[in-house]
Amino acid sequence: MLISSTVIGFILFINNVRFVVCQGTNFNCAVKPTQADTTDRLQRLRAHLKSNNLSAYVIFSEDEHQSEYVQLYDERRAWITGFLGSAGTAVVTLDSAALWTDGRYWTQAEDELDCRNWYLMRQGREGVPSLSNWLSSQVNSTPPYNHVGVAAQFVSSDWWQAVNNILNGKNASLVEVRELIDLIWSSPERPLAVANPINIHEFKYTGISWEDKVKAIAERLKVKHANAYVVTALDEVAWLFSLRGSDIPYNPFFKAYAIVNADQTTQLWLNRSQLTSAASNQLSKVNIHPYGSFLSDLNQLANQNDISQIWISSSASQAIFNRIPKEKLL
Repeated sequence: MLISSTVIGFILFINNVRFVVCQGTNFNCAVKPTQADTTDRLQRLRAHLKSNNLSAYVIFSEDEHQSEYVQLYDERRAWITGFLGSAGTAVVTLDSAALWTDGRYWTQAEDELDCRNWYLMRQGREGVPSLSNWLSSQVNSTPPYNHVGVAAQFVSSDWWQAVNNILNGKNASLVEVRELIDLIWSSPERPLAVANPINIHEFKYTGISWEDKVKAIAERLKVKHANAYVVTALDEVAWLFSLRGSDIPYNPFFKAYAIVNADQTTQLWLNRSQLTSAASNQLSKVNIHPYGSFLSDLNQLANQNDISQIWISSSASQAIFNRIPKEKLL
């Protein structure tokens, strides 16, 4: 039987497309003993997607402060994928799952990623779709299932806006949901959260008191006609109050949020039990609140009538932006 040149050309075209795609992903994966089996984890996660009417869910490597290095307790993306590299973002849909990571981690991902259940998207390689483009091609555009769930405290506002704009073109959108991984990953399998002592960083090393740092920020607030500055990055909180901890691998930091007001009063959200006596004495003028109440406290503060402008970095989490009226954001 003769096959036309058109048919042959079409077959060659399809094979070339498949070759390009497979070079960037792992559709034809090689299962290795070093790869985790995430089948049960994905089944449990997808049950929560269905109960929340979600087409997909995005899992990040960072913690609530967008830290590159995180506690073992916060390695949600590593747990759901099996890939232990420090950089990568995962997407789970009702019938598919994919991990994006850059060239530093491709070899490691080939050894660790559960390729029976996951596509490896070699970020930056020709022919590999971006996360946002792949996500927009997978999402359901029919309400009420046209939503992609994100635990907004783990992603920056910049990322949220960029991806949401692309999804909007497909009649879909990102929605803030609670962290779904926390519903299926628990002890004894999950490591405990680290809460080591928080110590002072002495003046002989800093050269400036924390009160003088606060004063400088308050002066900037007055110039900007703002009422408050929200501090979310862990290195900035540690620097501001001249404190050091050991909760984060390779970094002398601890989990905390802070707000500096234009009148030079300050508020700090952390686990008070971590403070040494010296640290407690140093913070005697600071209003201290439980770490877990930060988002609700921020929302309450932002909705006060006497608060007109709140200064915040665009690298802060979308969850923080969601709790401040847009007209009050600076």
